[in-house]
Amino acid sequence: MDSNLMYSVDVEGFEKQSISIKPAGLFLYPSPKLIINGEVQNRIRGPKNKHYLLTRDDGTNVFASFNNPLLGFDPVPKMIIDDKTYKVIEPLTWYQVVWSSLSILVLIMGGAIGGLFAGLAFTINIRFFIRTDQNYQSMY
Repeated sequence: MDSNLMYSVDVEGFEKQSISIKPAGLFLYPSPKLIINGEVQNRIRGPKNKHYLLTRDDGTNVFASFNNPLLGFDPVPKMIIDDKTYKVIEPLTWYQVVWSSLSILVLIMGGAIGGLFAGLAFTINIRFFIRTDQNYQSMY
């Protein structure tokens, strides 16, 4: 992933603040990062799981978390703030998931080493589809 790639999120109650998400990378930072006003936020133990504690423009504190579909392979998850879901980008379509999953067939033929390469190929394909802004049908 491009180290400068970030997605802005417009959230009610945070109009005076800049909220963005930096997508997950492959090796250096495998989970997405929440950035508010240019600073990376640290996760804390919240009521259900690891959350972020955010302060609205009016001074009230709310919990935020990520909803990561695709068993955690989606590098740009949905964001949940105060029980309201914010879609950062459009989710992957079914055919993008199927296309990316085809590399798992290598696992059948290649054993453990094939599984390693299949998992790596799957992850790279998912991140490629998230990153590109072009017409997806032209990729197939």
